[in-house]
Amino acid sequence: MSRLNTRMRRWGVVLRIASRDARQSLGRTLTAVFLISLPIIIAIAAITFWDVTTSQRYQASSWLGHRSDVQAVTLHRSSTAIEQDFTADRLSKTASDDEVAVSMQTLDSWVPAGDELIAVDTLYQLRLDKPDGTGFTVNNGTQTGMLEAPRVNAGGKSGALAAGHAVISEDVARALSVSVGDSVNVSLTIAKERAAQSLKGNVFVDAIIRGTERAIIGDGTLPIDRLAVAGRTQTAWYVTGPEPVTWEKIRELNASGFSVLSRQVLASPPHVSALPSQIAQYEVPRNIRGGNPWQYLLLVAGILLILTEMILLISPLYTVAQRSVMRTAAMIVANGGDRTDGRRLTIAHGVIIGIYSALFSAVCSAAAMVGIGLWSGLGIGIVPWWPLALSVLLPVLLSLMASVSPAHTTSHIDTSAVIGGRVWEPSRLVRRRMIYPLALLAGLPLLGLAAWLGSVLALVVGVGLLEAGLIGSIPYIFTRWRAPNRRASMSMRLALRDAVRNGHRTFPAMASILTTVFVACGLLVTLSSSNEAGWNSRPHVGQRGQVFVSTVDRTDSVKRSRDLMKSAVEAVGAQRGITSRATLNGLAWNSGPGGPTSMVEAVHPYNESTFTMSMNMGTMTELDVAYMVDDGTYLREAGYFSNEDDMVRAIATLNAGGVLIPDPEYIDGAGQVTLRSLDMSAIAEARAVGASDDNLPDAQVTTVQTFVAAPLTRVNVIVLSPTAASYLGLQARPLGELLTLDKQVSPVDAPSFQATIARQVPGASAQVIVPTMRSLVLPYVAALIAVVAAAATVALVVSLSASDMRPDLDTLDAIGAAPSMRRHVTSWQGVVLALNAIPTAVLAGLVVGVLAVITFARSGIFPTLTTLWPVVPWGALLGMLIGMPILCALVAIILTPRHQKRIRRIN
Repeated sequence: MSRLNTRMRRWGVVLRIASRDARQSLGRTLTAVFLISLPIIIAIAAITFWDVTTSQRYQASSWLGHRSDVQAVTLHRSSTAIEQDFTADRLSKTASDDEVAVSMQTLDSWVPAGDELIAVDTLYQLRLDKPDGTGFTVNNGTQTGMLEAPRVNAGGKSGALAAGHAVISEDVARALSVSVGDSVNVSLTIAKERAAQSLKGNVFVDAIIRGTERAIIGDGTLPIDRLAVAGRTQTAWYVTGPEPVTWEKIRELNASGFSVLSRQVLASPPHVSALPSQIAQYEVPRNIRGGNPWQYLLLVAGILLILTEMILLISPLYTVAQRSVMRTAAMIVANGGDRTDGRRLTIAHGVIIGIYSALFSAVCSAAAMVGIGLWSGLGIGIVPWWPLALSVLLPVLLSLMASVSPAHTTSHIDTSAVIGGRVWEPSRLVRRRMIYPLALLAGLPLLGLAAWLGSVLALVVGVGLLEAGLIGSIPYIFTRWRAPNRRASMSMRLALRDAVRNGHRTFPAMASILTTVFVACGLLVTLSSSNEAGWNSRPHVGQRGQVFVSTVDRTDSVKRSRDLMKSAVEAVGAQRGITSRATLNGLAWNSGPGGPTSMVEAVHPYNESTFTMSMNMGTMTELDVAYMVDDGTYLREAGYFSNEDDMVRAIATLNAGGVLIPDPEYIDGAGQVTLRSLDMSAIAEARAVGASDDNLPDAQVTTVQTFVAAPLTRVNVIVLSPTAASYLGLQARPLGELLTLDKQVSPVDAPSFQATIARQVPGASAQVIVPTMRSLVLPYVAALIAVVAAAATVALVVSLSASDMRPDLDTLDAIGAAPSMRRHVTSWQGVVLALNAIPTAVLAGLVVGVLAVITFARSGIFPTLTTLWPVVPWGALLGMLIGMPILCALVAIILTPRHQKRIRRIN
């Protein structure tokens, strides 16, 4: 017991000393707290934001919006009583099939006292027409009496909207060529007792707002039945006011066939035992997000790599602190202590910094989590609080791990030499150990083996060995620093000497820069490759850089479509010049209010299965095509042929009146495929009036014909020759014009270019076939983080070096050295660190990135990226290789202290 009390007293002494040192070295303490806490705060805020925004409760709350006075929303879902879960995603009928009569009294009596109901109608396929025949179809129009009603996007407009008045978006106004004050006819087709009912009205345009495909008409313009069972056209009743809607109130209205989504219930869901039995069986066990185990392995490896980088980044602070308390540790030993007291002193410093960092990160993380909860509109009940424990544990853990090596060095000091000031004890952190070069040599072939076998586990182990080998081999670089070039300046030679002498400071800094740049270069290659694979995973209407001109409303007549496209092509040519063009013919899925009226499908030669479009790739990005009709001109212009042989075979097939099909399995041994055309008119009419997919009629087969065929796997739909389309009696409408420009439009200029053409030719659109700016910028975010981290590391080392070397620099001043030498010495240290770490890191990151992409491609853990292959952004890598050392040099020069006072002997 006495031994334990003695140890506790010793720990108390060193903790008091460390606390006093932390307060006296306030700048160093605040820097350590900031470096430890900031990444943790950002990470926890990101985890919380991701968890909240991907939760089922938050996604359900999107119906309610962010207005706190919107308590609930209800829809009439069934003519009989129903049961639901708290998100209204799962609905089920009760045992009773008796129909329930509802009226406005049903809703008025249900609304909590003090609240009111606001009706918002969603109008499926709302048609707007001018007297001259010009028309536009808005997929989901809105009818309401208040522009500020929930979920009504009125472009910032507010106030009442009376019957016979409307607010429309700019694209609708351009397509109709109308302005404020003009009159427009509106019409809507809805299902009424298994028959189609047409509702018509007339509105005056009150305002034109920003956005696309928006049409808001005043309450009462179209007399829809708001108590009818919700279909594509439906009425949402919003409950607004101070009183929340409870779970008991939800169950009360379920008896009338209404589903209810309540903000209070989403914020505080009922226990599973309170749910109806048919619903509760889906809640237990909880739905766990599925994922490939190899993806989780990559996530864990990435987290460990980030933690390693953070430890390396803050290590110089602890090693410099260890140097500052070395004399104190020697005095403790001289006054009856032992070597473990010196170790305790350094670890105590880590504990104090860790506690300060934990408090800071916990407070800031909690504030961020509360803010995210309030932003979500569901309060703090939706926020996962478990990351708050990480905000407390991680700072202490990182601080202790960063202080272990300096503590080990402190326990081996020569007490008499340190007290006498006769020796500068070398850091035990910088030791040349042969195991690290061996790990480096073992990591490279293991990475090659991982790429050959497609083994993610071998990849993770190989990256770990390579990273450990690179960091552990840094002391070998110091060897050549011991004998600098005699022709180098005195400042450079002193900087090199100090770097070798104070490896406790330079080693972690170089390791930090090396790790950050290594990871960034690897991410540059992998993200660039995944972006390219993602682009190739979905078909496009053309090649990158081309422009696709089409009409906004696919239901326009053929003549109007041709006129609009002709005007748009002329507008594009006037701005950029056109070198070639081709017309895409066929049919789009949105060619009518309820979809296409005709369709084609292939029949398997052996098992009679049918094929309409390929499920192995996504739909066409720019246009959802049902089928294409072409003689090869458009396909060649769009770059759908991977080689000359495929092009010759495909065009010959089309010229012979044949077809091209994405799935070769449907081609029989004679090189033919059986196609049949379908009459989809009944399905289109049913969908137009809002029928559900379960109640759609069957398509009627009109023609069956066999054609010569060839495979074309670059598109997802069947390509018919004009002859084949004629035999099958299928429509071939002009869907758009593909233009190759003389002056291509960059991804940055694409949005403004598209908006300009839309303004010049109302009713037409010009889509620039380029990746989004988000996908292009994402890979460079990693590079930017690496640049900032490297610059911060150099800045930290320069400031620590200037403080650590002050006695030596004062000696230089005393013997008559030029004043500029003080700045040059510390500046050279930052430059040397960057030049030694960055080139190695860039090369290693390039190799790892390429091998990682090959490994992922062969492992198949990302099934959607079927064309994954290394894409190396040489420009960005060269920029990091050349630009980052220059930036680090500038940071070192700028942050080097210029007018430090000499340390007085008494200090």
